[in-house]
Amino acid sequence: VALLAAEQYPVCFTRKFVDFICFWKAPVGKSYDFFYEADNVERRCNIMQQETAERKILHICSFPPSNVFIFSWMDVRVVDKDTNTTVYSRTLNVEDNCLFYPPSNVSLYPGGKAGQILVKWPAPKELKNQMQYELRHTSKTLQDTVKLKKGSRCEYTLLSLVPGHPCTVQIRVKASFGETGGHWSGWSSPVTIMVPQTAADIELKCHTSDLHQVRCQWNEERYGYAPLHYRQTDRNIWGNWKTCDKSNALASQCVLYGEESTMFQVYLTAEFGLRTFYMDVFKMNNSIKTEPPGGLKEEIIGERLCLRWISPLPQISEHLMYQVRYQLQGESPWKLFKVENPNTSICLDVQARGQYTIQLQAKPNGLLYSGDWSDWSNPLTKELTSSAGLLFIACIPFGLLVISVLLLSFFSRYVSKLKQVLWPPVPNLNDVLENFLKDIDGQHW
Repeated sequence: VALLAAEQYPVCFTRKFVDFICFWKAPVGKSYDFFYEADNVERRCNIMQQETAERKILHICSFPPSNVFIFSWMDVRVVDKDTNTTVYSRTLNVEDNCLFYPPSNVSLYPGGKAGQILVKWPAPKELKNQMQYELRHTSKTLQDTVKLKKGSRCEYTLLSLVPGHPCTVQIRVKASFGETGGHWSGWSSPVTIMVPQTAADIELKCHTSDLHQVRCQWNEERYGYAPLHYRQTDRNIWGNWKTCDKSNALASQCVLYGEESTMFQVYLTAEFGLRTFYMDVFKMNNSIKTEPPGGLKEEIIGERLCLRWISPLPQISEHLMYQVRYQLQGESPWKLFKVENPNTSICLDVQARGQYTIQLQAKPNGLLYSGDWSDWSNPLTKELTSSAGLLFIACIPFGLLVISVLLLSFFSRYVSKLKQVLWPPVPNLNDVLENFLKDIDGQHW
């Protein structure tokens, strides 16, 4: 009755298309007749009465099965016996007044990615294309409702949920043969599952160091025992899900096998808290973490420290880049720089004497192969006794002195020329007067 409280009187519904019930509420002391049309003949229904919690009388008409017809319109009306007037009337049909029971056996599964849940429920044997479902889910105080299209499959994937938090799901259903009509059922019993989490939550990482084996490692300290499940491609076709073979599994790790182009999908299921941890699909040639570069050697060439090493993965040596770090004893910060080419040698300009610690790591350059930096190589320690640093420091004052003298000489010449232009020399008056008198005497004689 509560499900149909918003419907107009008389409210009518069917459970299985072979039954049809109509009812309405009225105050105590009122009496009614109920009439319906069947086979073009108006018939009177025997009414049952039932008292409700709010002290009203529920009047109920249950149609005989022989008078229930689908795909046929019928007129129904309620007549007040005291006044012999029609108080309620409707024209309706059976098939658009279905009131089904809520779906049963609703099941929840991890959805294949973090934050996703797959919801499944049994499909009805009949009227599949007339069924419409609505899902209600609650996760971390957030509630949302999803209404599926009529005729949808009996499964649905919930997205963008909060990873690592419980999610509760309920479903209801209605059926109709038209665009409108039908009654929503009650909500199904609630079902709860823990929303799948990301691989980072359990520190799950997978990488290959040789383009043949993929090693997956994770941390079981927080969630306890967690077996690894995986599937991989064979000629671009996904295989079946498998659980890591114990012969390939050690504590918190598993070894998988494939080729450069093999794709993998892995997840963990932790028994504690029934949690699932998903890792994004990855390809072997994009998940490379080589061994640290080996054979690191040094050589002093002139005033430079030159290093040589061996590529950690020769088959892709042309696609590797390197990173070098060195530290002078007694200094805390490391000096770091990248070698963004496949060369396995480099020279450093080290300008201070002392003991140096040098390390190296490798990584694919990201063009054809990609992955993470390798661990740092074993440290190489070198004592530099060259006086390059002292010579460099000593040359600084001398160089400054030479530069100062040159600048002073240039400045003096420039000032002298400028002075001649701005202030030309004044002639000697005695010499000018003497020359003038000589010229006069010469002209007189």
